[in-house]
Amino acid sequence: MGTIINSLRNPKVLVFLMIIAVPMILFSKWIVPYANLMLIDGISDPEGARILLSHMTSEQITEHLWFTNTLDLILPFAAASLFTSAAMNAFGKFGWILALPPLAALPLDLVEGVVQTLALINTADLLDIKAYTTPVKSMGYKLGFLISLVALIKWIIVKIMKFIQPKAS
Repeated sequence: MGTIINSLRNPKVLVFLMIIAVPMILFSKWIVPYANLMLIDGISDPEGARILLSHMTSEQITEHLWFTNTLDLILPFAAASLFTSAAMNAFGKFGWILALPPLAALPLDLVEGVVQTLALINTADLLDIKAYTTPVKSMGYKLGFLISLVALIKWIIVKIMKFIQPKAS
């Protein structure tokens, strides 16, 4: 595990993750309204999730299962890795502290996916767990995105400063 985390400090890995994760994030944001998907992903209220689930057609449940067990299974790894790598590349020895929110969001997102899958296939109703996993997961990713945005701004400022400072001869 330490080797994987240390590899995220590599700027080339960060670029690779941007190439992979950003299109996946954008695609996931596009496909939901485009395909008119009904998802319980963002619903932290267990009763609200149950109500939406009870109104879903079998086709909508199948579409939700496909989304949850394909893109929504891979995307948490890509997003958490990207946000972690950005923090670790931009903030040096303190980067690992700033990487904790997206890293914490990853297992919560995976647990949420299992809970949703079990509910969608009518095997077990563990939706009460979503009252905890969904808001904490969402906050972890939002903090990770914000930290990554600050990292990008820092990188741009450093590049500009190098460009405008006269070079010593």
